Amino acid sequence: MNQIQGDTEQPHALANIAGLSDWLTVVSTYQVCEKVMSRRLMEIGLTLAQYDVFASLLVKDGQTQQEIAERNLVAKSNVSGILKRMQANNWVQRLPHHSDARKNQVKLTASGRQLALQGVAIQKQVIKTMCDAITVQESAAAADICRKMRTALLSSTDGEQVAVD
Repeated sequence: MNQIQGDTEQPHALANIAGLSDWLTVVSTYQVCEKVMSRRLMEIGLTLAQYDVFASLLVKDGQTQQEIAERNLVAKSNVSGILKRMQANNWVQRLPHHSDARKNQVKLTASGRQLALQGVAIQKQVIKTMCDAITVQESAAAADICRKMRTALLSSTDGEQVAVD
C-alpha cells in the first residue's frame, strides 16, 4: 500500500482509479499517526499492540482473549503472545472465567492500569495535535465520510463477518 508499482506493460495501471490519491492520503495519514503513537508509547515502555490491549481493558476489564482479539481486529494467536508478555510484566492477570472453565478473563493489575492511563494521555495528545490542525466542522465531516466508507466496505462483504485471523 505504500507505493503503487505497475508492471512494465502498464506502468500506470492504477493511475485512473477515481479517489486513489485521496485514499492514499488517508492511508498515509493513518501510518504517520501510528508511527507517532508507537514512538511516544515506546518512551514509556509500551508497544502499540500492548496499548491496544490496555485500551480494550480500560473500556471493559475482564474480557476474554477472544473478545480482546475481536475488539482489536487481530488474530487470537497474536493476542496470546502479547498477553504473555504483559502478564510477565505484571500488567495483566489471567483469571478463570466465571462461567466457562475453558476461558480466562484478562484483568488489569494496578501497575497495568497506571501504565494504560499514561498511554491514554499520549493518545489524547496525538489526537489533539491532529485536531488542532482542523476545524470542528472538518473533523465531523471527516468522521462522516469515514463512516460512509466503512459502511460501504462492510456491506460489500455480503453479510460475512469481517475479521482478521
